[in-house]
Amino acid sequence: MYEWNRVARRQLLGERYGEVVDFSAARGIYVLHRGPEIYYVGLTIEYGRMSGRLSDHAKPTSRHSGNWDAFSWFSFDGPGEHVDPPGFTEVDDDWDHYDLTIAGAAKGLEAILIEILAPSGNRRVEKHGDAERWDQVHTFDWSNKADRRPRG
Repeated sequence: MYEWNRVARRQLLGERYGEVVDFSAARGIYVLHRGPEIYYVGLTIEYGRMSGRLSDHAKPTSRHSGNWDAFSWFSFDGPGEHVDPPGFTEVDDDWDHYDLTIAGAAKGLEAILIEILAPSGNRRVEKHGDAERWDQVHTFDWSNKADRRPRG
């Protein structure tokens, strides 16, 4: 679970082995938490909407505003080849490489549920098929961006 950064809320940075990827445009599933409880589960299929949906839910006019204080996210998109001007890799919006069978979808759903709910009888699923675990970057040291190491 991560706190929503209202200062830089349009960025959703993930880090893995020193690479920082901007998942703001990713498609996927997100979970809004209120303390230790799950408050809301959402889905974004349109490219470019993950951070947009989180921002929408944080707006004072949203029925969800003030009802959540942290979130989890699960991206359907992985890192692409393009690097944006700040130096972060952007997500790839090509879905041609996904296993879109019923069995593949069911296994993906199982992995996400285990990750969200953390039932005591299950082991955490670190990898499912081509899925990779990325850790959210809480803050980024812009004074030393060349080393691309997240802080926090």
